[in-house]
Amino acid sequence: MGTMVKELMDDCPVTITQDISIKSAVQLLVKHKHRLLPVVNEMNYVVGAFSETDLMKLVKLQPLPTASSVWTNIPKDIAERKVSELMNSHPVTISERAEIKDALNLMNVTNVKAIMVLDMDDKLVGIIRFRRIIDKMLENL
Repeated sequence: MGTMVKELMDDCPVTITQDISIKSAVQLLVKHKHRLLPVVNEMNYVVGAFSETDLMKLVKLQPLPTASSVWTNIPKDIAERKVSELMNSHPVTISERAEIKDALNLMNVTNVKAIMVLDMDDKLVGIIRFRRIIDKMLENL
């Protein structure tokens, strides 16, 4: 059996709720240097994902290197809207008991670089990121 997702995931993900403003969510993306934030309800079930990519599509910008450079171009009317209006309500998730090879396959098929990790009760327990998997592969060379 290969390496499990649980072994490489970030187990303390920064999360948001769907009722915060897009401005607040972007500030968290910048502060934590993430490109994706899980959107959870009060029971810690994933109800969506808020990403830099979603934001760029909304404001019709080309991909930029950092969330902070995207933020300088967001119109005020968008900044004050709620995350629920922009979030992806069908985010990519994987079980903490899946193998890393399954996470890589899922990333390839869905064209994402981070997947939210769920426990056996379907509650958020972490995020597995492509970069972390690659770092681990390089350690093993």
